[in-house]
Amino acid sequence: PGKRFATFQDFLVAELGAMQDSLGSSSELSQRVKSLRAAACQYTSLSNNERKQLAENLRCMATLLDEADRATAINQPSFQLERVYWQQGVRRVAGVDEVGRGPLAGPVVAAACVLREGVHLAIPGINDSKKLSPKKRDMLYAQLTEHPEVEYCIAMVGPRKIDELNINQASLLAMHEAYMGLENGPPEVALVDGSFLPQQMRSTSIEGKHVIHGDALSLSIAAASIIAKVTRDRMMVELDEQFPMYAFAQHKGYGTKAHNEAILQHGPCIHHRWSYSPIKKYPPLER
Repeated sequence: PGKRFATFQDFLVAELGAMQDSLGSSSELSQRVKSLRAAACQYTSLSNNERKQLAENLRCMATLLDEADRATAINQPSFQLERVYWQQGVRRVAGVDEVGRGPLAGPVVAAACVLREGVHLAIPGINDSKKLSPKKRDMLYAQLTEHPEVEYCIAMVGPRKIDELNINQASLLAMHEAYMGLENGPPEVALVDGSFLPQQMRSTSIEGKHVIHGDALSLSIAAASIIAKVTRDRMMVELDEQFPMYAFAQHKGYGTKAHNEAILQHGPCIHHRWSYSPIKKYPPLER
């Protein structure tokens, strides 16, 4: 550094500036780097204790960046989002996700999950449920729901309520009920997968953050996606035993060719969503 910069402060400010540019202006990490850079600009006037604190903050940032790089490299979610809140003293950060927006039948199921830091080391392989095989999902579901450091709640909204509200509002309602139903009470922060937050959150003290593709970024959201997915799949297998003509166990209620042909042959049942095509074309007496 001595060959390029007149002082250590100049070096530090330049390096943090380059780091901020590489992260982009909108990311959480970028905002933290911006704060560190502001402190570095005052380096020569800082007291020894303030310099030690800055050094500690820089070490924490290096850990975060290293974790983010490793997670990106292996396409795995991490605790990057959760750790932002943990370092502010927030202990209960819930990841929230839902499954079942698209099917023609069955409920939409949501889960909220609070993970303690380090639990992913005891339960390796947590990832977006869509990227996991059914066998792997089942194994992780068992590990998550039985681990003492994992707090979770499952909520669902059935077909009639979906018809009444529409699937977007029904999904948000299920997610709201999931984080509100956690065993130790509502979380301090809820990381919600998707582009919107439940409107009901406004009447609570919960700090909400919507995270697009959150199940691929946050370990807590990924864990919630696994719990919700396995729960709903098992429910559809049970429905298959009651209504074998629809083969719910095979397609989980999604609009496959075989499912549509079964509806055409037998008509819809009480577990179908009457506001969805092709169900809504049937006369009320046949629903």
